[in-house]
Amino acid sequence: MTESSRTDGYLALEQLLHGLLIALRRCRKKFIDLDRGEIHALCLSTLSVLGGGAPAVLLLATPEGNFRLELSSGPMPGDSEKLVMDLLPDQLELLGKKPNRLGKIEGYNRMCQSAFGKKDVFGRALVSGDGTGTGVVTGILLVLPPEGRAHSPEELEVLHLVAAQINTLLQTADEFAALVDLAMVDDQTGLYNYRYLNKRLSAEISRATRHGHPLSLLFCEIDDYEIFRKNVGRPAADLLLTQVGDLLKSRADIPGASFCFRVSDIPIRYGGENFVIILPETFKEGAQTKAERLRRYVESSPIGGGENQPLGRITISIGVATHPDDASDTASLLAAADQALLEAKEQGKNKVELA
Repeated sequence: MTESSRTDGYLALEQLLHGLLIALRRCRKKFIDLDRGEIHALCLSTLSVLGGGAPAVLLLATPEGNFRLELSSGPMPGDSEKLVMDLLPDQLELLGKKPNRLGKIEGYNRMCQSAFGKKDVFGRALVSGDGTGTGVVTGILLVLPPEGRAHSPEELEVLHLVAAQINTLLQTADEFAALVDLAMVDDQTGLYNYRYLNKRLSAEISRATRHGHPLSLLFCEIDDYEIFRKNVGRPAADLLLTQVGDLLKSRADIPGASFCFRVSDIPIRYGGENFVIILPETFKEGAQTKAERLRRYVESSPIGGGENQPLGRITISIGVATHPDDASDTASLLAAADQALLEAKEQGKNKVELA
């Protein structure tokens, strides 16, 4: 490797490490969860610059077992829909040991030719493992050649150097994010937990104030949960909590529900049978509509054991509060929604009340 390419590589790695540290610090102090998309974009941008300015691309493994476009550092010059690659077991084994051998795989060459009309695309497999020399292929890094020419030997040298370290950096980021998830996610429901709530709600209120947007909060409680638990037992009661958690996590239309939560909506298990949903950029009227649809769906759901409840079925009560109308800070907004929930319960439960 030439001295100039080595210097470029070390400078790029220093900048990447600095960017990762900033993201980790922000994660710890403000938003709790690590923005992996930010880390991916930083890595791709660096590869693009080192590769002569052409786009860099990240393909990630899917549950179906193939690799698909996840992110690009710039507009795709070809057909992004063709950026799909299947690898056979022996090919996965090869790349788990030798990540730079992508060029030996015909499917990779066909994909590059089909999507970009090029064969001389730099590629490296992303491999997670325990340091034994083999591992699981989790993704593919691509760096397109600059317009009108192939990558120079110097560019290839530095791309090999930096891509190998990016593999380590992304694996470290994923491991850190997994640890954060373990600390901030409720085991029973898979929702974020109370530890996550205060910092995230504070961050969302700050963002709403800065941009002049509304922010609403739903404070939910499963009605007469303790009676349900005594009637059907703890395993069935735990299953009820899991079912409600799955409903709050849903991002797809549920038959008969007439609603779904947005990607930006943040469901949290507050504790026991209580749940909180943060609704960014949502006025009180919109939050009330969503709360009422949620209440009606739970009321009509065929959950076993509800026939012995005081209301004859499983129901939920919901309090709604909105920033800045009802409160200006985290504690006050939670208190306002909690008070509305208490009023819903005093009105006979299975109701939505506004702060």
